[in-house]
Amino acid sequence: MASQAISVGDRWFPSKSAATKEFQRILRSYDIGTAVTAPRDEQLLLDLVQMHTDPLRKIGSGIERFEVRVNPQHRRNRSLFIVRSDGTEDDFGYTKLIQGQTISQRVTAALRHEVRDQIEKFRTAEFAKPGPRACPIEDTQITHPGDCHVDHEDPGFRELVQRFVDQHEGWGVFELYSLPAGEEIGQRLKSRELASQWHAFHAREARLRIVSVKANLSTLRKGTRLPG
Repeated sequence: MASQAISVGDRWFPSKSAATKEFQRILRSYDIGTAVTAPRDEQLLLDLVQMHTDPLRKIGSGIERFEVRVNPQHRRNRSLFIVRSDGTEDDFGYTKLIQGQTISQRVTAALRHEVRDQIEKFRTAEFAKPGPRACPIEDTQITHPGDCHVDHEDPGFRELVQRFVDQHEGWGVFELYSLPAGEEIGQRLKSRELASQWHAFHAREARLRIVSVKANLSTLRKGTRLPG
């Protein structure tokens, strides 16, 4: 059986094994008892929390930080822990979340992949305009395309996806295929007619804006991720 590409947030992995190895890398990159500090690592962990069956319970009062600690059941292994803003803590197992990715998560990731060109064209157009660009969440200056995320302002991306899915009789009609080895990692819609309809729907309905990476991370910590 061919490996199934999966996504965690905006990042694609060619297989569940590859995703697992990336989280193992994070565990090995920090000393026991220290916090995860690299923004890319923290973003990946925050995105993974959103895949929990009850993310609001896991996030609680808000995530202050992630820490690498000794696994309480297997002392020779390492574990990730959530430290919340109210001082409470919880362990954070990534393996079950990776193994249990749902059809809705896979289809949503594929639909995001399908409109990536639209997203990047918007980013390029925004930075081609003269004058400064300010983050509408934090009112801070954004000076470089790499310092921002493209966000779906109301309606959010997930709401747009749900509307489109509802128009097409549910998640089960969205068959996916993985891109050939050697090409970009990810999945696309098998039906290119359905993909064309989605491209047009997104171009018509999406309201895009650029926000700072920091603003996006801040909302994720509180369990109130930006709509996009």
